[in-house]
Amino acid sequence: MYAMKRNILLLGLIYIAISCSDSRVYTVYTPDVVDTLRMDSVALSEELVMPTRMIASCGKVVVYQRKGDDVFVLIEISQGGKCSVIGRKGRGPKEFVGVDVQSIKPVDGGFICMDAGGKEKRISLDGDIEIETASSATFGHPQNGVFVGDEFIAANVVNGESEYIVYSSESEEPRFVSEYPDWTGDKTQSLPFLYMKNMIAHPDKGLFASFYVYFRKIRIYDADGDILYDIDVRLPDEFPAYSPDPERQYFAYASYPCASERYIYALCRNSDRGSFDTEAPEIQVWDWSGNLKKRYLPDRNIDLFAVDEEQGLIFGMDIDQADKLYYQYFEL
Repeated sequence: MYAMKRNILLLGLIYIAISCSDSRVYTVYTPDVVDTLRMDSVALSEELVMPTRMIASCGKVVVYQRKGDDVFVLIEISQGGKCSVIGRKGRGPKEFVGVDVQSIKPVDGGFICMDAGGKEKRISLDGDIEIETASSATFGHPQNGVFVGDEFIAANVVNGESEYIVYSSESEEPRFVSEYPDWTGDKTQSLPFLYMKNMIAHPDKGLFASFYVYFRKIRIYDADGDILYDIDVRLPDEFPAYSPDPERQYFAYASYPCASERYIYALCRNSDRGSFDTEAPEIQVWDWSGNLKKRYLPDRNIDLFAVDEEQGLIFGMDIDQADKLYYQYFEL
C-alpha cells in the first residue's frame, strides 16, 4: 500500500530555485498562492480495485485499475457516480495486454495509451469504444514513458547510460538522451531506481516534465531531452537526503501528474513511510516555464487526482476508500 500512497506534499512556505541550462537562477517565494480545497464526494456504483491512475477527459473521469480484468472504468458524476467498464484485459482487438500506466494521456474525444508490444491504442468516450492499434514496429517495445508529439519518450530503466530513450517512427533505432543527475554523489545505487520519476507530456507541444519520487525536484525538457528548467522545490527546512534504507526514505512526487496547454498539476507528499496518512496533501500548479502558480490544500487525503480545466473541476480519490470520488470546483 505504501507504493500507492506516496503522493502528497507540504504545508509551509515553498522556496524554489530554478536553474536553466545557461546557469541562470530564479528564486520564487510563494506565501500568497495557497487555497484550501473543500472537496465534496459522490458514492460510486461499485468499489474500484487497486486504482492506480486517474484522468479527466470529455467532462468524465477515467480510472485505470491495476488488479482484475476490468482495466479502465469510466465514472460519470452527472449520473450519480455510475461506473462503466470501457476496457478489459485480454488479447482481443478491443482488449489490453499490459498497459503502460505512465503513457495514459487525454486527447480530444478520449485518451491514448501504450499497450504491450509497442501498440498505441486510442479509446473514444464520445460513443462506442474504438481502439486503434499501431504496428508494433512503430515503437518497438517501449514502456514507462509518454507520448511527445510523434515520438514516445521513455524513462531508461535498463541502465545508467542515459536517463531517457526516444522512440520515433522515423528511425529504426531508439535514441538515448540526457544524462542522469547526480544529486547524491552515490555511485553504488541503481540510477533508474534512485532517480525514479513520474513523467507528463504537453498536450501538443514537444515538451515533457519529470517529477522525481525521492527528491523534491522537477525538470522540464524539450523533445530532444534537453533541460529547459531545472527546479529545486524547498521548504524552510531542507528536504531529507535520499537514503537507500526503505524505512528512512522520504517521498516527494510519487503520483502521476496531469497537464494542460498552460499548466502542469502535480500531487506531492513531503513525508516518510510512517506518515502517509498524517501529512496534509498538496496539489501544485506550474506553468510550462517552471513558475509555480498555485498551491491547493485538499481538506482530505487523496492519492490519485485529475483536473478538468474546461469544467473547472479537480477530482481526487483515496485508494483506501475507492468507493467514492472527491471533487471540487477551482479557479486559478
